Amino acid sequence: MPIYSSLMGCFKGSMAILLMLLVAVDASAAPHHEDYDRAELDVQILVLYIQDTFSSLNITLAKMNDLDIRAASEKEALFRNNIEDARRTLSTIPEDVDSYDFLDLIVSGLGFMDENLTGIMNGMISVLDALENLSSYRFTLWEAASISENLSRVDRALFLFDNGIMSMENGRSGLEGAMAGMNDSSWFAEFGIGPEDLGFEGIRSSLQDMNDVLTGLSGNRTMMEDVMKDLMKTPMLHWHEALMSILMEDPVGGALDRDVDILVSSRSGLSRRMMDGTASLVNGMKVAWNASSGMSSLQQLFMANMTLLETNSSKNPFSELITFQRCEDYLEDMYEKEGELLDVLSDLSVYDNGTISSDLDDIHMMLADYKDRLDSLDIWLPELQRFADGISSLMEGSNISADADESGNLSDEEVSRIVLDSNLLQMAGNLSRKMEMLMDDLAAIPSGYFDETREAVDILDKCLFHAERFTTTHMALISTLRGLVPNGTRGGGDAENVRTGLGLAESARGDLISLHTGGDELEAWGIHLDMDWYPYLLGLLDLYRSFILSRKEVLTEPIIVLTIERTSAPYDTDVVFSVFAIDIDSQGDPYLPDGREFTFSFGGGDGVNLTMAEGSYSGIIPVTRELLPGPYHVNVSMMSENGSLINDSGVIDVRRLFTSVVLVPSRLDLLAGEEASARVVVRDELRRIVTGEVISENVSFPVPGNVSFGMPPLGKNSFQVAFPGNSYMEPSTAVLEAAVMQTPLLRLSAPLTFIGRNDTVIVRLELLRGNGTVSLFFDEIPTNETSMPEGGTSTFMLDPFILGNGTWLVKAHFR
Repeated sequence: MPIYSSLMGCFKGSMAILLMLLVAVDASAAPHHEDYDRAELDVQILVLYIQDTFSSLNITLAKMNDLDIRAASEKEALFRNNIEDARRTLSTIPEDVDSYDFLDLIVSGLGFMDENLTGIMNGMISVLDALENLSSYRFTLWEAASISENLSRVDRALFLFDNGIMSMENGRSGLEGAMAGMNDSSWFAEFGIGPEDLGFEGIRSSLQDMNDVLTGLSGNRTMMEDVMKDLMKTPMLHWHEALMSILMEDPVGGALDRDVDILVSSRSGLSRRMMDGTASLVNGMKVAWNASSGMSSLQQLFMANMTLLETNSSKNPFSELITFQRCEDYLEDMYEKEGELLDVLSDLSVYDNGTISSDLDDIHMMLADYKDRLDSLDIWLPELQRFADGISSLMEGSNISADADESGNLSDEEVSRIVLDSNLLQMAGNLSRKMEMLMDDLAAIPSGYFDETREAVDILDKCLFHAERFTTTHMALISTLRGLVPNGTRGGGDAENVRTGLGLAESARGDLISLHTGGDELEAWGIHLDMDWYPYLLGLLDLYRSFILSRKEVLTEPIIVLTIERTSAPYDTDVVFSVFAIDIDSQGDPYLPDGREFTFSFGGGDGVNLTMAEGSYSGIIPVTRELLPGPYHVNVSMMSENGSLINDSGVIDVRRLFTSVVLVPSRLDLLAGEEASARVVVRDELRRIVTGEVISENVSFPVPGNVSFGMPPLGKNSFQVAFPGNSYMEPSTAVLEAAVMQTPLLRLSAPLTFIGRNDTVIVRLELLRGNGTVSLFFDEIPTNETSMPEGGTSTFMLDPFILGNGTWLVKAHFR
């Protein structure tokens, strides 16, 4: 051991002496020693090799962290040489030496370290080469060859970069593992060496620093994004132009479409990694083009229809109703396209300087403006308001001043002078016919469109029904009142006149009340039914009733009058009825019984006791589906004061609901070989959608749904669709007529497909079959439209300067 100590003191004092000694050692010495002292000396020398090898490792890692590849390579070579020297020295030591196993483990570990250090070195060289490759990128021209070349350069650089980073990370991890295996300081204790003498802490620190180096190098991968930003300058510019054209309400050009084609074609031949990396970019640009061009097309349709609406050019409210719905559909579709643009904006935002985001904000404001313009158009409201005004005028015409002296009672003379304008019935008839036309127009519109309008129209229809019936009832009531006025040939009428008059007055009162309720409901739809006449007409009916009750001389017996709103009622509706009674007291004077019970029965069923107030009662009879179709008798009876039973009766005819089949064809004009189909909706008279089946050509189809009529022959064709009805609904049919035309045959040719600056673009159109209009497009840009007969030809010429450089897709559309 004294030899160990002296040698250790020497070598720890001076590394230069150590190196000289190492040089002096004969590496070709025999592998086995007879002299055990020589073996001990070799062990000490090997320990010194190990110590110096760790020192080289420290220096190599430090140079790597400084990205000094040349110096690191030199030190890494020294590290490898030291390991080789250590291996040769180990081979001279007998295996029975006490420290042999430990020394063998250390030397093997150093070899493993060498492999990992080499991995780090090669990885770093690969990364730096990749960075140099990327930094030499130059973009020259936006064309397929240029894009392909630059993408390929990026592809190769990324391959080197990613593999280099992986090699460095694996090497660093392997070195850390090897260091962990040598962490037992007791192994070196017998040699008088501690971990600090081997530089363990420095190595660990260097490995930790290498984490920072790796992070820094990985950050250079953003150079790829810089390359992509360069590559994307042109398509981003074209996308910006496309969005600006939308804001300017001009059709979108096809430049962005060509950019996407170049990107797609330039990706061929790239590695899967690069293709995956550019997938979101290319797909995003595809969506950007499709969405922006789609929005532009929708915008043109929207603006064309908005112009029709804002100028009221159709003069037909129902045509405008359809146009209005189209505008709503176009606007909804544009909002969907906006959503598609927003979805890809995040994928492309790294290549955008914020301009596109600003454009999309402007487009959102544009769509909001479109919505405001559309919402400000009351397409159906003015027409429905005109109906309401017509109803008000009709009712105002009945508001006559019967009580001329304002005494609160009608005299015989005043009743004799009551006259209604004979034009009221004509006015009511005209309104009714217009309402039928309105209902027919709405019935032709597919389900789901203007359902709110239908609800408002249904309320208006009911109001018109009550206004029209009030008018006819009023006229009949006046005639009855005159029958109660005495003249020279007869007395003041009879009890039947009183009964009829009271029934008519009560029916008219019910119509007034229903009109008032309908008017309140219309207010919720923005439709105002002017009802200034309402209190005056109620007062007029009170005057009529008072006059009827004043005919004491004709009322010798008590009476009860049943009034039924309508005599025919479909399922799922209610029928309003009213009861009016006059009793005679012991003095022979008529009076209105208050709190008197009467019996009501329907359809021969058990009677129920109801109580009237001031001689009247109103109620409803629900027409439920438990009832069978047919007539049902309604009876009312009351015990009079003198003990006699008085009664009245009426009949309600319960019937099935009327239905209508609405056909909305997919197309009215078909080409030969095309399928004829239509959307089918069945509605009942209450405007409700009916579910079930319809039949066409002995084939059943569910409704609501689509019906296919197959491929009809050339010429005009008729297709009938029938709803067979059921226990509660009447059958109905509808007929769809469609014209089938021969498939057009259009030939498009151009004598020159490569056009020079001094050449002329010539395109020849030949319509070999069919008659119609042919439109010519360069990409999506319309350039010519002409009407052509079958066998006709047309030649189109254009200066290429108008189109500009590039490849143009020429298309012809026939209609």
